[in-house]
Amino acid sequence: MRSIQLVIDIGSKFTTITQQGKGFITKDASLVFISNRRNKIELIEVGRGVSSYIGQTRSNEQVIAPIKEGAIYHERAAVLMYRAYLKKIVGESIFRPKVKAIACVSCGLTNSEKKDVEKVLLAAGISEVIILESPLAAYAGINDGTAQCLVDIGASKTEIAIVSRDGIVAGCSVNIGGSTINQAIMDCLLDELGVKLAVERIEIIKKQLATLGDGENFAVNEIVTRIGSNEQTTIQIHSSMIKRAIQPLIKNICTAILSMLSQVPDNIGNEIATNGIFLYGGTSRMNGICEYIANDVGLPVRRSENPENVVVNGGMYYIDHKEQLSSLLNVVNLK
Repeated sequence: MRSIQLVIDIGSKFTTITQQGKGFITKDASLVFISNRRNKIELIEVGRGVSSYIGQTRSNEQVIAPIKEGAIYHERAAVLMYRAYLKKIVGESIFRPKVKAIACVSCGLTNSEKKDVEKVLLAAGISEVIILESPLAAYAGINDGTAQCLVDIGASKTEIAIVSRDGIVAGCSVNIGGSTINQAIMDCLLDELGVKLAVERIEIIKKQLATLGDGENFAVNEIVTRIGSNEQTTIQIHSSMIKRAIQPLIKNICTAILSMLSQVPDNIGNEIATNGIFLYGGTSRMNGICEYIANDVGLPVRRSENPENVVVNGGMYYIDHKEQLSSLLNVVNLK
């Protein structure tokens, strides 16, 4: 029986999958639209297509995000989601290939939560699952053998890890990510301008105006209906306002980075002082964030050229170098 090998990034907002020999396969929303009739859950839609059903569900239908903060939130929905993505890759042939997967998960998950991920993927049709903490996958992508401070600012959380060739020296997860930043912007606009905008519009404004740079101030006009009024009006939203909303969150990330750095031995600290901080994850694209973290922490910061896919690309390295993965996980004869 032929087999295929995948790397799956278990993301709260997106599911990213790569395949050995083919590279990048899919990146789609970690969302499902299900019906529940006579206690039987059935999948109606998965991924980005689910957004068209939001607000149109009937009493026996539900939109679910099966992954929250990197952990399984709804087991049955998660099985249906990963089964659907797997079906897109292997098809419905009678002679289905054996599927092996490296599942990249948050370093903040408990052992029980990691087992939940393994259980869901096995139930979805994957034959063999290796659970790999995401910072270890990211470290493989750097692959220079020295200690690294890795900071992954994702959709729902930020992972900070000090990683050496022997594994994770210190690590933590902070509940700050793209969604948290969106909420801070939404609250700011409500408090200062008396308007409440949809999440989709907040995401656009964040991309247009979010900056941590000094001396920068630009604006966009937005047609809104103020709370308590039925009339539309045009307001101006300034980048300085957005900065005030998000800066405390990035400051908290910097505080967590310094906390992790304080826990490492001198030899590791010396290597990190030379290497600086490696920043990735979709939210790391924010204008001025590298400079802000560098100034606050006192270390140089470099951002990946492909920040969203650092984890799956690093996981693919281990598929091609199983002996290194075996040594890292202390597993004999890993295949």
